[in-house]
Amino acid sequence: MKERSSNIWHGIDAFRNEFRSRSDWSTEYDDDPLSMIFVVRDRSTDDDGNVVVPNESDAIDSAIAAMIGVLSYYDANEETNRRINEWIGSRIRKIVKRAHGSKWTKVLDYALGNAETPHVPACYSSARGAGVIAFAPMRVSEQPRCVKSLQVSGLELRNPDDADETTPTRTYAGCDALDVTLDESLGMSTGKAIAQACHVVQIAFKSLDDDKYDDWRDNGFCCKVDRGVIDDASEYDVCVHDAGFTEVPSGSLTAIGKLR
Repeated sequence: MKERSSNIWHGIDAFRNEFRSRSDWSTEYDDDPLSMIFVVRDRSTDDDGNVVVPNESDAIDSAIAAMIGVLSYYDANEETNRRINEWIGSRIRKIVKRAHGSKWTKVLDYALGNAETPHVPACYSSARGAGVIAFAPMRVSEQPRCVKSLQVSGLELRNPDDADETTPTRTYAGCDALDVTLDESLGMSTGKAIAQACHVVQIAFKSLDDDKYDDWRDNGFCCKVDRGVIDDASEYDVCVHDAGFTEVPSGSLTAIGKLR
């Protein structure tokens, strides 16, 4: 095994060790479960007053980076650990909401200045006009008003093929990237796609063996996400089957991941 070269990902390493120690999650009913909340900036206005809608791929990239940022807070304090441990001990719920204008500004201000609830850290990430805030697991009853009031359904962003020719394409470090495929036949909304892609990345922390994990970590947890057809998932490192709460039937194979 390669020697770990840096302490920058100490929190992720600690999270991975805890996650790998867990058996299958509990399926007991919880009327106020913990969920990781994502808030996506679904539109903005440029200097000329034109409405700008981000690419779906950039929103997914930003969400993954924001989630990794939140998980890197693991081991920061006892309350954060307790919440994340409880969250990964049950169904791993992720909720994706959308905002723009003053609503987005209020959520961003809350996330960046959240001194009242330091046990619920947040991380903001942006890529080429897309912006996503991820909050550590919270219960619905705990969500601040600026988050609770946001809509969950209806997040549909542009696909890369629909983008203008001037839109920058994503670039990767070339190797040791987690290649994530979302099953396009299921017709998942952008919000659902974000949740499923983040599921793949999170589960990869648990399922990759040490050598693959070290390679991926040394490359900054690089990911490449696309929609495509999933014919055979037997040779992939991660497979995600949906619980069926929203959009797709229970047991649907929504996404797969493989370290390239």
